[in-house]
Amino acid sequence: MERLRSFLTHQTLRRMAGARFYERGEEYFAHGQVEKITESQGVVKATVHGTRSYRVKLWFEDEEVASSCTCPVGTDDLFCKHCVAVGLAYLSKKTGKAPSSSRTPKKAVTMNDVRAYLDREDKAVLIDLLMERAEEDERLRERLFMKTAKKGSQGLNVATFRRAIDRAVDGGGFVDYYSAYAFSQGIQEVINSIADLLKEGYAADVVELSEYALQGVEESLNAIDD
Repeated sequence: MERLRSFLTHQTLRRMAGARFYERGEEYFAHGQVEKITESQGVVKATVHGTRSYRVKLWFEDEEVASSCTCPVGTDDLFCKHCVAVGLAYLSKKTGKAPSSSRTPKKAVTMNDVRAYLDREDKAVLIDLLMERAEEDERLRERLFMKTAKKGSQGLNVATFRRAIDRAVDGGGFVDYYSAYAFSQGIQEVINSIADLLKEGYAADVVELSEYALQGVEESLNAIDD
């Protein structure tokens, strides 16, 4: 633990995460989204609340800070924003300084402010923001897959819509009462995307996909809480 304490600095976190992930991690830390931080046997553990709750570990290995996070970025062995947030929380715990933010606005940002910001922003930055969000949001990622499947040079990619149906109707074995609404909403989003195909002239493909979806939904009914 002493080696982690001596090696972990703000500069180390920025170097490992990169500027974009570091800034996002700062925001998570400043807004108090790191909880249950503990250290034992050389490992720092914490929970970070983002789109979901993610479990983060930091430790020292091979002369470097090592990490793991249950988010999609972390499972690719990258030093994600959640790892940054935990690192900052750990440094704060060492120094006794509470989370703080130097960006406190005089008034809350509205959606009109967001639209104006997006309108001014560079396209590449917006793509990065959307891709980052899609890495964590399974439904958004599926919607992007389906939108992309309609724009290919070889026409509609029906296989992508079949895969979206398969994922939507897969309840992971059993869907309990409290999960049923979210499960049904996931199916509804895929249905809406298929319905849009009808307006775009893919009638024959819509018939095929509708039959395929109906079969999948009927099978999934056996695994849903009454």
